[in-house]
Amino acid sequence: ERPEDAEPAAAEPTPARVLPAVESVPTPTGATPWAVRLRGPNGLHAAPRLVRASLDDPDTFRPHLVGIARIEVPELPAVAAEWISGYELEVRRPANDGPPVAVLRWD
Repeated sequence: ERPEDAEPAAAEPTPARVLPAVESVPTPTGATPWAVRLRGPNGLHAAPRLVRASLDDPDTFRPHLVGIARIEVPELPAVAAEWISGYELEVRRPANDGPPVAVLRWD
């Protein structure tokens, strides 16, 4: 058999990158869809994301802020209390480019 007739060797699969686990957040009672945008230090202004939460219970937005911040700034410390006060969420009705309905911050 000539070398040019030989079948190419199967390439070894490249291992997938392992991402940190993301906690599933149960949908709160009375939750509705909202468009949220993360703002943070050094001019961070992330793209809007659609989440389900309740303005009647603003703490239902906190897990979304934490999750989005960890995606946008992967080097954040594991303990959210160490950095959360530097970030805020602009909350808008979906498909509305007007001013935010609320701006939420946690200390």
